[in-house]
Amino acid sequence: MRHSRDVFTIGAAQRLDLELRAGSDDYYASGPGVWIMHDHTERATTNKGINPGGDITTIVYEGFMGEDGLPKVATSLDRFFDPEYYRGNVPVFDPAIFRTTRADYAYGWKEGDSSADEPSYPVREAPTGHARRAHALEAHRIVADSCAKPRGFRRIHVKGGIRFAREGEVYGFEPREIRAEPCEKVEIVLENTDSVRHAFMLPGLNPMFTLEFTGRATRVARFVTPDRDITLPFHCHVETHEKMGMHGRLVVGKGGAPPPPEPAAAEPKRLYEGIGIVVAVDPRKSRIVVDHEEIKDFMAPMVMGYSVSPVALLGDLSAGQKIRFVIDADKRAIVDIERLAE
Repeated sequence: MRHSRDVFTIGAAQRLDLELRAGSDDYYASGPGVWIMHDHTERATTNKGINPGGDITTIVYEGFMGEDGLPKVATSLDRFFDPEYYRGNVPVFDPAIFRTTRADYAYGWKEGDSSADEPSYPVREAPTGHARRAHALEAHRIVADSCAKPRGFRRIHVKGGIRFAREGEVYGFEPREIRAEPCEKVEIVLENTDSVRHAFMLPGLNPMFTLEFTGRATRVARFVTPDRDITLPFHCHVETHEKMGMHGRLVVGKGGAPPPPEPAAAEPKRLYEGIGIVVAVDPRKSRIVVDHEEIKDFMAPMVMGYSVSPVALLGDLSAGQKIRFVIDADKRAIVDIERLAE
């Protein structure tokens, strides 16, 4: 089946084959030139809030590429290579487009009204930047235990997918805030409205709750809330999906901030040993994904990605191998790996 449109949505691990009609037919194409292509998620086309940047490219017809390797356009592209532009000190549009300069911006403003204040040339405010994300291991720190004897029951319907994304997002959960009472058994009815994998996870709860599957379907699982007022974040455990908007919070009772992490021990190193099966190895990023058992006093049983230092530890590791590994909690990295016989 073919569809004609100018915006396509592509989910994780998906592919689209696009057929572009060249020429000029006043319907599908407007003739030779330089035509921009970009991500329709606004934040994805910026560098820390300053546009253009990120997921942007162009379709350049023959004869429209300059000797410097840049497309021939109506104005200079030099400002996009000036650091001052990305500090918000250079206007988006070259003043030359309007046959003026910054110095002549107020020309004629006082004509007929000498008391009028001259306007200043508008420039954008420098970007404030995005809040620093918590490290993945800190975000999965256990902060509350499930109640041993639940006193009530609650069923909550959660939907996840592209259709629930807000402006600047790709994916989302609905609702984004769910409420329950302390010491209550909660049944999550998760409806995945996409064809890709989504995972609803409560990383701060012990035992850690995860409900994940691939494709458009509905699955059900239960957990028990802690026996106290607390607010726990939930997210999609597919990391890119969480970054693209798939997160929320569970408010237990009146809610409240989780306790701060315990201060580091006096010892020079905090080392924790785990055993698991290798899921994936990425030497280029010095990372490994492990499906591991509970790491006592550190991490619940789960599938998790870790940095590895030094990268030589990865050696000839491959998916499916069973390993014993040591995590340095201060470095937040695996610092030793031992291959185990099956």
